[in-house]
Amino acid sequence: MGPSFFGLGSDSKEYILEEIFQAVRYGKVTLTEVWNMPVEIRRWWLDKTVKALNAEKGGGEEHTDPFGGKH
Repeated sequence: MGPSFFGLGSDSKEYILEEIFQAVRYGKVTLTEVWNMPVEIRRWWLDKTVKALNAEKGGGEEHTDPFGGKH
């Protein structure tokens, strides 16, 4: 009989922790605020933060966020 619970694999945990780190570092929020955000709001918020930072740096350049997405 296998485990009786569902959990994230270590690669998923690393991705989530990276999102949280980037949000705290660049997004001017606390660890507790990011930790308690629903996932879909956190990802939307991070996308907006990346776009805003890119616009402040000069706009037209394509920017790759820490998760591999291009903006």
